[in-house]
Amino acid sequence: MDQTTAQSIDIDVNDADLVRVVKEDVEAAREALVELCARLVAAESANPPGNTAQMARTLSAFLTAQGLPARTVAADDEAPNVVCTLAADRPGAHVVFNAHMDTMLAGDLSSWTVPTLELTRKDGRLYGLDMGNMKGALAAMALAMKIVQRRLPGLRGTLSLTGVSDEVMFGSRGSPFVLQQNPDLYGDYLISSEGPGWMNFAVAEKGLLWVDVTATGAAGHEPPRKCRRLWVLAVTGDLKYGKRKQGKEAHRDAVFG
Repeated sequence: MDQTTAQSIDIDVNDADLVRVVKEDVEAAREALVELCARLVAAESANPPGNTAQMARTLSAFLTAQGLPARTVAADDEAPNVVCTLAADRPGAHVVFNAHMDTMLAGDLSSWTVPTLELTRKDGRLYGLDMGNMKGALAAMALAMKIVQRRLPGLRGTLSLTGVSDEVMFGSRGSPFVLQQNPDLYGDYLISSEGPGWMNFAVAEKGLLWVDVTATGAAGHEPPRKCRRLWVLAVTGDLKYGKRKQGKEAHRDAVFG
């Protein structure tokens, strides 16, 4: 880690006034966040077929209306990606927000208790197709860009938002294409709200390990037939400690990741 990056981490982290005003900004924007979630849920983007044009237009319209510099990076018209970057006057780390705009299929509509393409408030929660994976996260990141923009004079570094396509099918039109066209968006740090669930954080270092496993037996999860070949079964070995999990523990990890 270079000195500039280290300084960017230290700056303002302990600034109680900054933390307080940001929290106030977030609370004041609560209804705006819900409204954006509703607009994103209504924008159909199931994959397959993976057409995210309506989602991209909706996201871009919000960012532009907030005075944010949104632009489109597209491999084709059906799978555009939305990029927005804010840079402070002082140097520092480049943090990248990343969220995908395509969603899983809704499946059997008769099993749903709420409309899939309409946001529903119920018991303090928001429901709609892929609110958790990950239209709610995308809305939060878009709103965070506006809040950061207001406080930009007191900050260091760069913040980018990348709303990408083609994630569900592990396609090449989303993040791979964006990074090919804009290598600077690799950034120094990446924040993705598609975490481990239960409002927990998952922290990872550099590097990626893909493991292909061929297994037989009863399936614990059935993806759409078209993308079965693209799915990788969760590995039942503990790579950190070099141990193998057996029985129910292995089955649990294979099903829930």
